[in-house]
Amino acid sequence: MLICILSIQTIVAEENANNKELISNNNQDNMLKTNNQYNDVLKDYNYEEKKSETNKSTINNEDPLTFTKLNETINDNSNSTIYLSNNYKYNNNSDSNFQEGILINRNLTIKGNGVTLDGNMMARIFKVSNLNLNVNFII
Repeated sequence: MLICILSIQTIVAEENANNKELISNNNQDNMLKTNNQYNDVLKDYNYEEKKSETNKSTINNEDPLTFTKLNETINDNSNSTIYLSNNYKYNNNSDSNFQEGILINRNLTIKGNGVTLDGNMMARIFKVSNLNLNVNFII
């Protein structure tokens, strides 16, 4: 009788150990699936970013353009996304109208592509009026 009880406990203990291994393997499988799904999302995101970058011009690193030109780039159209390809620097002689910043009064995304916007310690960059402005990769 004692042997039967001990052998039943051994079988139950062995089943529990197998179940733990099975649960552990299932958790690892789920983690792998989640990681693979996350990696797929990243691949899609990176692909879309790289694809859109191929349509952009490269940054002109020569003399920066003025805030007057930046204002024209941003406000002389109705695009919801603006791609910058030049550096811009506030010039006290030609940009005095923009000392308080370039007015943005519509929902807008500005993709900077690594450009530099420099207020030259004399001006704000943007003056935004109660709306949604997204600025990406501007130095």
